[in-house]
Amino acid sequence: MDVDTGPADEEPWVLRFDGACRRNPGPGGAGTALFAPSGAVVWTCSHYMPSSSETNNTAEYTALLLGVQSATHHGATHLNIEGDSSLVIAQVKGSFACRNARLRQLRNRVRHALRPMTTYKLRHIDRKANAHADRLANRALDQRSDSSECGPHNSRRDQCYGVATPPAAQGSTPAAALSPRETTSATATCDDAAADEAMDVEAEIAARETRLSPCAATSAPTAPPH
Repeated sequence: MDVDTGPADEEPWVLRFDGACRRNPGPGGAGTALFAPSGAVVWTCSHYMPSSSETNNTAEYTALLLGVQSATHHGATHLNIEGDSSLVIAQVKGSFACRNARLRQLRNRVRHALRPMTTYKLRHIDRKANAHADRLANRALDQRSDSSECGPHNSRRDQCYGVATPPAAQGSTPAAALSPRETTSATATCDDAAADEAMDVEAEIAARETRLSPCAATSAPTAPPH
């Protein structure tokens, strides 16, 4: 599944993202890896989402938002975005409705974050091809903490957009925080999670009906993210 905003005059960067939520709803993990046009790993992030109201889809969107923000921060102007969520890819593209208010808010934030890009593509890849981002998302859940690695800003990691910061107390997250944590007061329910799962199924069916099957990754990084 591709979204192409136009021809690129230079080689694109690659962003891979994934989200994890084992209880659904429950705490979530967001994993993102950014690769330079050469295939070298530039930045990786494991972001822990401690709220009990997270779902698989809010974790996916959070990972995507963190990644797009970081890509802009690192100077990318042409970006290939790859993930294994049919729903998120289709909703950002605009080919699938976003009826959930919380997901709609996150989708709009992603679209806004993409505005500085000269060109970008959204591609749905299979889960095996997205193993790097999946590992990062699950690391956040396993460790219940944030972690980030950045090659260009290794000596000043706090200057890298989206770098992990000490979590604030619940309800006191500053508005200017780099992390795109959900700040709405709405609480997820089992019905919300069921609706998310239903939308996931609908998106996958729509992708199959339009013959937009999951693809392998567009490029192989020279080194895996940690």
